[in-house]
Amino acid sequence: MKTITMNRTITSALLMLAMAAPLAISTNAGSAALSIGSVIHETITSPNFSCGSFVGGTITGSGTSSLLGQVSISGKDCITPFPDGHFSFAGKMTFGTASGSIFADYEGLFTPTIFPSVFLFTDSSFTITGGTGSFQKAKGDGTFIGGENIVSGNGLLLVTGTISNYTKLKPSGLQLSSLTSSLTPAPDGSYDAAAIAALDPTPLFPGTTLGQYLVIDQSASVLADTPVPEPMSLALLGIGLASFALARRRKPFIRQVI
Repeated sequence: MKTITMNRTITSALLMLAMAAPLAISTNAGSAALSIGSVIHETITSPNFSCGSFVGGTITGSGTSSLLGQVSISGKDCITPFPDGHFSFAGKMTFGTASGSIFADYEGLFTPTIFPSVFLFTDSSFTITGGTGSFQKAKGDGTFIGGENIVSGNGLLLVTGTISNYTKLKPSGLQLSSLTSSLTPAPDGSYDAAAIAALDPTPLFPGTTLGQYLVIDQSASVLADTPVPEPMSLALLGIGLASFALARRRKPFIRQVI
């Protein structure tokens, strides 16, 4: 009798495990809040022929997230200056985690502040386009807030939004770093410019910063420092000569009207 009861107990337990197994390996989690606080650095490259403006930026950084744990950040964007002093940017960013990488497209504006070297991210957003590991089919979107000291290239970035279609993660239990979590966003949703201005002015990595690029550009030497590839030079010369020849050919046919 005891043997029969034990067998029934074991059978029931196996059935319960079989029913629970699909839940344990489920790969699609519902939408979850995504927040990443990070310290970043941006290096400028110019001329960058992959950008219409010929100015590109490379972003690196690290941060923490209560959902993802420790996060590494890398990105590349194109930067376009405007006469009123602000810049637009658009590019692709990768958030690296222990469970895989998250890919995202992003765009926004650099807006100047009362601090000459500090620009805030405004009207800035991102869209998750997939990833690797736990995030191969991930989707989501949100906003960027923060800013950069363009003289040093150092900045603060807070990513806030939602993420879905990812493998369910075990909560990391981490809180945002004391540096980023202690900064209270301004009423417009951005970081306090003074906090960004107070960042160490020493570049974290070697390379040209946006502020250095502006100084070089104003002296009209930025393009001269990096020779244009020979085929492009020849093409531009050919177009110039052809235009000049066409103008000379048409000149006799222009008559002055009295």
